[in-house]
Amino acid sequence: MSVDAVLSLTLVHCWLAFVVLQLPSPPCGSEMTPEDAYQRATAVFVGRVVTVTTRYTPRTRRSGHRPYHEVQLAVETSWKLVDRQEVTISTTNTLQGTCGSFIAGETYLVYADALNDTLFVSPGSRTNRLADAGEDLRVLGEARLPLRSGEFRTYKVILYGALVCVALALLLWIFLYRLNKKPLRPA
Repeated sequence: MSVDAVLSLTLVHCWLAFVVLQLPSPPCGSEMTPEDAYQRATAVFVGRVVTVTTRYTPRTRRSGHRPYHEVQLAVETSWKLVDRQEVTISTTNTLQGTCGSFIAGETYLVYADALNDTLFVSPGSRTNRLADAGEDLRVLGEARLPLRSGEFRTYKVILYGALVCVALALLLWIFLYRLNKKPLRPA
């Protein structure tokens, strides 16, 4: 192959790579309709990113530490579950500018799921910058949940449920203990 042919092929490849990088990426979660995303999500809200903290999963036998982001948001409006002005979510997508990643100071429409009392955003959700979420906002309509001050925490339901179960078990134990302490009546 001649030097001119190699140079031509190299230039064509560079040009194609440049053109492909310039193509707009599809919107986050574009394979889902806003209605489907709302039904699938555990929480739907608009929030401004306050902090993004990189954390690491514990080391396992199969893999080492994996990074994830813990994102604190100031909630502006909410349609589903979140009724507080602050919420913390997690995302495994740590690459900036991709679906499921967050930038401090930006405002997002968040479709979050829950797992083990943690709200998280998957890369396949329709979570997107608010400026790019016009279609979703039209479908969602007016926000449905009033916001209260404080941070949203999902574990309170489990904590209170556990306390009630312990209290009921204690009452049952006291009842059975007293029942066994009564003297037997002679026949």
